[in-house]
Amino acid sequence: MAGSEKEALSLDETLAALRATLDYIDETARLEIEVIKTRDSAGAALPGNGAEKALSEGGDANKTVRRRERDIIRKLLIFKPLKKKWDRRKRRRKSAALARYLDECIAVNLNFASLNAGFYGNRALTNTERYTPYSPDTAAHAAAEQAYAALGARIVDAYGSSAASPGLAALRQAAPCADIRAAFEAAKPNEASLKDVGAEGGPVYSILTSFFEQEAFFPLCAKSVEALIQSDAAGRIEWVLVNDDPRLDVAALEALMPETVRPFVRIFSDGRSKGIVARLNEAAAAARGRWLLQLGCEDEIEAKATAVLDHYIAGFPRARYISSSMADIDEGGKVLRFRRQEADPTTLFESGMIAGSLVAVRRDLFAELGGFRDAFPGCQDYDFALRAAIREPLLVLPEYLYRYRWRVRSRPSRPAPSQDRMAVFVLRAFLDRFASLRRKSPAVASPRRGPIGTGRCIIRTQGRRIELLAETLESLRWQSVPVQPIIVVHGDAAAQDKVRVDLAALGLDPLILGAARTDLKRGHPMNVAMDYLRFSAPKDDYFFFLDDDDIVFPFFAERLTKMLDLTGADVAVGLANRREPWRATTPGHQLLPVSALLAGNFIPIHCYLTRVGTLRGSGLRCREDMDYLEDWDLLIGLLGSGARFHLTSDVLCEYRIFGDGNTRVKRDPAHYQECTTRVKARAELVAKRLGVAKYAQDLAEFDFSARAELTGPEIEQLTEARAMFETKLSG
Repeated sequence: MAGSEKEALSLDETLAALRATLDYIDETARLEIEVIKTRDSAGAALPGNGAEKALSEGGDANKTVRRRERDIIRKLLIFKPLKKKWDRRKRRRKSAALARYLDECIAVNLNFASLNAGFYGNRALTNTERYTPYSPDTAAHAAAEQAYAALGARIVDAYGSSAASPGLAALRQAAPCADIRAAFEAAKPNEASLKDVGAEGGPVYSILTSFFEQEAFFPLCAKSVEALIQSDAAGRIEWVLVNDDPRLDVAALEALMPETVRPFVRIFSDGRSKGIVARLNEAAAAARGRWLLQLGCEDEIEAKATAVLDHYIAGFPRARYISSSMADIDEGGKVLRFRRQEADPTTLFESGMIAGSLVAVRRDLFAELGGFRDAFPGCQDYDFALRAAIREPLLVLPEYLYRYRWRVRSRPSRPAPSQDRMAVFVLRAFLDRFASLRRKSPAVASPRRGPIGTGRCIIRTQGRRIELLAETLESLRWQSVPVQPIIVVHGDAAAQDKVRVDLAALGLDPLILGAARTDLKRGHPMNVAMDYLRFSAPKDDYFFFLDDDDIVFPFFAERLTKMLDLTGADVAVGLANRREPWRATTPGHQLLPVSALLAGNFIPIHCYLTRVGTLRGSGLRCREDMDYLEDWDLLIGLLGSGARFHLTSDVLCEYRIFGDGNTRVKRDPAHYQECTTRVKARAELVAKRLGVAKYAQDLAEFDFSARAELTGPEIEQLTEARAMFETKLSG
């Protein structure tokens, strides 16, 4: 029967049981009171029979019962955390067998490194190169993989975890990972050998540690260093410890470590807290060894670490960045899991920090890269690894040389959301560097231009919605910078006169241009107005488009012109609200990296503002034979002309929807498909002209965390745009 017992009651079953208990307590209390009352009635005529005492005792008993009842009710108030605790217990029991498997493997000294992969760049290490030969036992590999997954879930239950933030996941999804992998694979080993580093006769290895608030675990860290030093030849290891905790002095730190290790330790302490990046750079500057090993003050290093490193340094004399595999341990040092190493370091961008754990960096590489960058605290090692990987292959070992300690509040000073945000900054900085390396010609700095003055708003209309057109003009009147409207009437002379008369009746007298070629499509009135700006408005600095049912908010022009002025961009883009009749406004399109325009339009015509000088220099025009997507085609033309876009998540305007928004498409689906094909053809040409460097640069400049999580169609759009750039690059 024991094997068929349920592991835990469900929440409903537990509640039902507690309700029954409360009912029983109530009933018991009532019975006790009735017994007291009956006894008192029977003995009422007998003086001194203790009736008063019995009644008093009955009252006390009732209070006791009620107190017990309240205690149980209090328990009801904590059912939610209890339910979570029971669920965790259930999951732990499911992984108990695999945990026992791990303990048994450790007991018989099963070498998990034999089941682990090792790489130099994207090449797997051969058995002759490995310190621990690779095991071909498929059953052992399957069991280890199963244990890894289950024990990972166990760690999450015990210590908590969080999935990658939407911004981080979106950036990795959108990035040109195939090109980044190719760049990592193409990196060549450095020509400088170890003998060129110098420091002959000094320590070979310098362990770098920054101490901060880990008095409970630092002694365990120090004991692991003691074991390493004792197992190594004398004088080959030094420990450079930099104190970042103002509460402790040198004597206090020495008291936390074994006496035998103190002669090998140099402690630097100035009574201040500068942060881990500054402290690690200070430790590296003070180090005398040829190899710099990073060790967290709460983690542990394996006693065989330098012996394993010796083997690989001899076999790979040009390797300057070596990373080991890692075991997870609990607060007491018990192994929770041996992390699997399956991805090679050329997937570092998309897979995360897979070249971490015990990292041994040759001192000359550390100096060449300028050490850790203080812009990325908490992810400084990831930034360093990416910068190293683009220069030369990284060596990733299958051996477990590092023990990472999990705690109830692991990394309290940098919770996961902040860590993810910092990782996004790291990846964007790398993309910027990657773009500069792949750019066909040196980047041209945005020119410093004079202050932006007056501008024009091009409004196209057919004169059928004068009331809405008047509202559009009214929104322009409230702009805080000078904006003059240009109304382009797509119609004959009679239509133009009608618009002029109707607006005059409302007290409005804007500039009205005629687009009389009614045989031409929607791009025709836009060209008429742009030609006017190009040739007849020399004093105007910027322009933007509106349809006759759009409105802009009072700060639209001021906000976007300031963006142009501050960034030197050619096109400034904001967001818009969407309004349907008799309904509340809803958010319109969300922004994406600018290069995603090649796969689909996410910038409505009323959401951006452009320099007139860009119009003049590019010769930009709309297609006049397309009844659909002429605005998307125009934006692709702007992008292809080299125009620089700057995006803001500010909502600056509003457009109105009448009908279902697809009426025109339904009217002529064949022509719509033809327009789509033609626009995509231009997009292919632009992708070929700009190259993948442009795509990477746009990703680097885009902040995914400033917008809502990507939708399925948006992910498909980014994937399609990336494929266009990658295809054109290979072509």
